[in-house]
Amino acid sequence: MCLFADIGPPPAPATIVAALIGGALLGIVGALLAIPVAAAIQLVLAEVVLPRQESH
Repeated sequence: MCLFADIGPPPAPATIVAALIGGALLGIVGALLAIPVAAAIQLVLAEVVLPRQESH
């Protein structure tokens, strides 16, 4: 089961920006951790925040 089947992979610019910010804050470890964090934020936005806004 793929969680990102409905929303797809994170967009390339978001991935690059996340890696740059994570790298600036925490070095290589931050860059590696920033990519899944960015994907998780995108998933929460797509599955929770946007449906709530559409229902109002």
